[in-house]
Amino acid sequence: MSSPRTFKPLKRDRMGRRMKFQLYGSSLPLAVLCCLIGSPLLRAQEGQPVSAGARGFVSVKDMGAKGDGITDDTTAIQSVLDRFCQHIPGAQVRGTTIYFPPGVYLISSPLFLYGSPGTGIKLQGALGRTRGTGYGSTIRWKGFHGATMFIAIGVNNSQLDNIEFDLNGSARVGIHLAATNPINTTLGTAVAPGTATVAPGSMANITVGTVLNVGRGTNMEPVYVTATASSTFTAAFAKPHSANDPVGGSAGSSGVKFSNLTVTDVPIAATTFDSDQLNSTAAIEIGNPTSYATNQVSEVSFENVYLQGLGTGQEGSAGIVILAGGNVKNFSARDVAFSSFKYGLDWLTAPSGSFTLSRPIFAGSTLADIRANGGSLFVDGAESESATSHLFLTGGPGANASHATLVDCSVEISAPANDYVISYAGNLTLIGNKFFNLRGGTNVAKIQINSGSFRQNSPIALTSIGNYYQNAASGYAPIYDSSNNKILPSYYANQPVQVASLGDYGGRGGALVKLNNYLTTSALTSQTAEAVAASGVLRAGDTDTAVAFRDHADNADVPGLTKNASDVVFVGGPAGIGLNSAVQIGDGASGNIQAPAKGTGTGPKTPGTVIGWVPVKVGDSTYFMPLMK
Repeated sequence: MSSPRTFKPLKRDRMGRRMKFQLYGSSLPLAVLCCLIGSPLLRAQEGQPVSAGARGFVSVKDMGAKGDGITDDTTAIQSVLDRFCQHIPGAQVRGTTIYFPPGVYLISSPLFLYGSPGTGIKLQGALGRTRGTGYGSTIRWKGFHGATMFIAIGVNNSQLDNIEFDLNGSARVGIHLAATNPINTTLGTAVAPGTATVAPGSMANITVGTVLNVGRGTNMEPVYVTATASSTFTAAFAKPHSANDPVGGSAGSSGVKFSNLTVTDVPIAATTFDSDQLNSTAAIEIGNPTSYATNQVSEVSFENVYLQGLGTGQEGSAGIVILAGGNVKNFSARDVAFSSFKYGLDWLTAPSGSFTLSRPIFAGSTLADIRANGGSLFVDGAESESATSHLFLTGGPGANASHATLVDCSVEISAPANDYVISYAGNLTLIGNKFFNLRGGTNVAKIQINSGSFRQNSPIALTSIGNYYQNAASGYAPIYDSSNNKILPSYYANQPVQVASLGDYGGRGGALVKLNNYLTTSALTSQTAEAVAASGVLRAGDTDTAVAFRDHADNADVPGLTKNASDVVFVGGPAGIGLNSAVQIGDGASGNIQAPAKGTGTGPKTPGTVIGWVPVKVGDSTYFMPLMK
């Protein structure tokens, strides 16, 4: 982890005046210094006031925020955010930086940033990843239990950088990046400012966590639904509204970037988002609780982000949770640390799209480091090191095909009682990973595809290349199906399976063992391969069948071969080369040739009666060969 950066103010003499600088050489250094002294960022670092919006820059302290860890700064900060909110007339300013000088900013109600297309707003703090040290720029929750600290909607191409969000063990969610929500109804109940329960004209697509636009013109505001019943919802209103005020949905976002960000002290939760969203907690929540085709939050990136629950035994539900799908997709994260959550990354619903994780760190997960229910997941360089019993990767099938690829990951965890470090329901590609199982001294790190089987015509496939499976014994990679059957080499009645295992190894440090190779297309395997010459293209020992065509239960035969329940053609083994079903020559049944019984190895029978002669012309001479029965 990088150490915090510090900004050094200009030195002053005893009278409080700035000390003079000795400049040498050309006038270029003087010009640079003048630019720095006049810059809004430098003046904000020194505590000098900066005019709101000057040079695309505004400090929250200019609007009255104290950042002293005592004063409630909610109103001051929201007044700055409102300058760039879609629901404030004339506030569609773009490309501005909202700066939080060093300090602790207490808030008691959710902050809203409701942008517009091309908003491009940057929330910039002084230091990042402060992790509760008291330095840098921290926004700390002091409001009611179970709320969301910061809600962003319609903030295309915006950034949050170098800010710590401290949930203080009380707020339910740190940051909610909401998705598009096509709601069109009326409020149904007149409200005064404050928390109220209303009965709208329709509850369609309204649930806990939904962001709504209430009112019109200068009286419009976004509200965040905190509770629902069959015909009502509860939210906090900042403005009065009539029963006929319109209620609309929220706008999605694209191109949002979170960098050098800390979200800490996410409170303990007994639930996860798939079972109870109202009581589940998360550092960052993306999307909406309900799904519809027009949901949209996409192309979101995370870089140098630290997400932390309260600690061992007090885990939050998720570090990052991706809610209901639609176009909520295409995320990337680099150097993100997840600590003390049930799921580090909880990709709850992924009908399509991708999530790329590069060099993530997981610690203290209790269910799984990653849950991916659909979509395409790519993870490289991950480190998971924890003695808590959990999986590294899990997930159920999504609406579309699911695929996970893990490359160069180091997984050192205590697996659950079944010893699976991965239990995943989609196609899985594993390359160059190390899987350790800390549950016991001899427990094997196992892999499970928990949906369907690996039969040849199954849509489920697993590729394992160059992976280490701790404590795996000589033989084949520890790969299991949904019924806990180890499928290599021949669990499915000697049928080929949708697995490729090449260059994998097991054992322990100092006593590693090479595992047998297995290719998915056919059983090109032999435990006596070393007895065959190294030049052999197909290396099979003298007791193995090198090539076998079978008629399996799913009729996965080579085209043109007769269907039969036993081997049709066999090469190798004690029988040498043989046939065990009719081979047709020409079009007529009379041309059939039936081989002797399989495996006799007796060769051709002794010729009997001559039934004809076959002329063979060599040069000018004609010879006759007997055709015998």
